[in-house]
Amino acid sequence: MIVIDTNILMSALIKDGLTRRILVHSGRRFAYPEIALEEITRHRDLVLRKSGYTPNELDEVLSGLLRSVTLIATSAFQQDIARAAIVMRDIDITDTVFVALALSLNATLWSDDAHLRKQNLVMVCTTSEMMNLSL
Repeated sequence: MIVIDTNILMSALIKDGLTRRILVHSGRRFAYPEIALEEITRHRDLVLRKSGYTPNELDEVLSGLLRSVTLIATSAFQQDIARAAIVMRDIDITDTVFVALALSLNATLWSDDAHLRKQNLVMVCTTSEMMNLSL
């Protein structure tokens, strides 16, 4: 299982490129914190503008991507949030849920955010590293 962060999901939403191909065709299992879907909703106008999709097309693409991603309720990884928050408070507290979920699942976190490599709780893998793993 590989945990993805919001930037990975948004990248796959905006462009039918490498990130989307890895998510949909690699055969790997991906997880995303259900609560983080709120961030996708907050950035919906940005995604629509950058992708050129109509609202209906965006909903279809998101639904298609979510068939490859398991949404995980916060209650499933609640026990790891405090530990992740302590580590992430000086890095980027908003990424706590991704680190906590990866910690809970003993999984790698897929993110292109370099600052996530400053934490030492979970392994972080970039898109280019994911491409190498997916070959």
